[in-house]
Amino acid sequence: MKKALLILLILAAGCTNPLIIRHLPIEKKKIEMFGGTPERNFYYDFNLPDSLREVTTLKTYGSYANTSPVFYGNYIFIPDLSGRISSFNYLTGQEVGVEKSKGEIPIAPILLRTRIFLVVNNYNEETFSVEFYDYKVGEVISRQTLTGAVHNEMIKTDNGFLVVADNGTIYKFNFIGEIDWKLELKEEVRADPALQNSLLLVLTDKGYLVIVNVNQKKIIFKKKLSSSFRSGVTIKDSDAFFGDEAGNVFAFSLKEDRVLWKAQTGFPIRVLPVTDMRNIYVGNLNGDVYSISISSGEILWRKNFGGVINTTPALFKNVLVQPNLQNKVLFLNPQKGKLIKSLKFERSPQMTPVFFGNRLFLGVEKGKIHIYEGVQNAK
Repeated sequence: MKKALLILLILAAGCTNPLIIRHLPIEKKKIEMFGGTPERNFYYDFNLPDSLREVTTLKTYGSYANTSPVFYGNYIFIPDLSGRISSFNYLTGQEVGVEKSKGEIPIAPILLRTRIFLVVNNYNEETFSVEFYDYKVGEVISRQTLTGAVHNEMIKTDNGFLVVADNGTIYKFNFIGEIDWKLELKEEVRADPALQNSLLLVLTDKGYLVIVNVNQKKIIFKKKLSSSFRSGVTIKDSDAFFGDEAGNVFAFSLKEDRVLWKAQTGFPIRVLPVTDMRNIYVGNLNGDVYSISISSGEILWRKNFGGVINTTPALFKNVLVQPNLQNKVLFLNPQKGKLIKSLKFERSPQMTPVFFGNRLFLGVEKGKIHIYEGVQNAK
């Protein structure tokens, strides 16, 4: 009797609601991909409130990669490495439902109203699947299974989305989950691409910057700039910024097809640089955080806080919010690099901080999203 009861309790704990949201209004408030835009934007042009109060914690089912949730209205969609997409109403903290796949989901999904597009690296196989899930009806509408794996963030376009596989194959999907075209770079890629207009920038494991014209479906620029890249690209105006495994930060002109400047940090860079259009902010695996002039490449300040920095930060007018692997999220003054305060967790923060719906979202290892509201000028 006791054994049967234990089995029932285990089964009940493992049961989840299907991810279904039937009544969804047209919503302007949304984040539909990692970085919010194809250029990857991690800057919020306002002040983060002086004081933060935790209002709720969302519990999901697996750990996170260095990615971020996506949002639509009051709903958050959270990918995890157990192969689940969990959705919550973040205003109430109530779980809406969960979609379970047979693999890991290491990158953010692409959101298009009631459609969610997932990349799943299948367990015990050298394949990945691109799944089109409609959460209005709660069904997978289509699934494409392809050779390889994907750890590079996807990009939403006007008429579909781009997937850059680890083996260097670029896929363009439409919004019904079909492949429009593909292009093989024939090089490993473990860095997040970025897109501006028709120009897709891809960094390769062998140190090449590759620019693909997605309208023409061909490579228009390829040049070796480094020994290796494992970070990602941020584009502002007509300039691109990225770091390499040797610790260099690059500014590259898309108008002139040349490196404008290069700054040395001394240790591998695995994060995307963030910028407020005056300075670049970037951390490295030594736990250093740098501020670099966007116009000249001059290092304005360097601070070491210990621990590994492998998560892209969020930047506000008054604070840089930087996770590190000492189980902390650091709040730094962008002008001087001074530590304003830090939040300490039981485990490492593993997601890029996101500010949405007047709340700050921090994802921590082992499946927790901590949500904070701001209290301005709190005493």
